[in-house]
Order: sequence, then structure tokens, then C-alpha cells
Amino acid sequence: AGNNAAAHQLLEDMRLTSIKPDVVSFSGIAAEHERRGDWGTVEATFADMVASRVGLDSRAAVSLLSAYAKAQPPRPDLAKRAFHNLSPALKRDSDVLKALRRCAADGS
Repeated sequence: AGNNAAAHQLLEDMRLTSIKPDVVSFSGIAAEHERRGDWGTVEATFADMVASRVGLDSRAAVSLLSAYAKAQPPRPDLAKRAFHNLSPALKRDSDVLKALRRCAADGS
């Protein structure tokens, strides 16, 4: 939890010094939560990313879908919803499609 607070503080500090966080900044924060299946925090991180006008890339989309797959219990319903909200280019990305399939398989 301390690392989470520190990571979010870093984003805020970046904004206060006119440094714009990018997709790598947000994805790095989401990574630890994704590994634990903490999909709520990953969603919140990426909502902050979108609010900051930073576009989701394939790695970020995979992280979100993977968090749903690793959740206890897995959340394929949320993964499908998130997938449908992705841009057409991300929907065709092979890594994104693999992550979606993994989540569907884990949640069946």
C-alpha cells in the first residue's frame, strides 16, 4: 500500500512540476496491481490516464485484461466490457487478443 501511495504521489509531483505523465508512467503504476489481480486499482489508474489525455497502448490494455484474468474470482465479464471499449486498432492487436482469450479461459 505504501508503494501505491508513493507511485500516485509521483504522478502528482510530475503534474505539479509541469511534467506530463505518459503511458509508461501509468502502466508502471498499474503493473504491480495487475500481477495481484487488483483490477479495481488498475481500472482507476487507467481512468486517471484517460482523464490525463494519455492514450492506452497495447501493453496497457493487456495489463488491464490480465488483471481481470488474475482476479479471484476471474472477471471475464469485465474483460469483455473493457475489450469492447478499446480502439479498433487495439482490438486487432495479437497481445490484446491473447490476454482476452486467457481471461475467458480462466473465467470459464
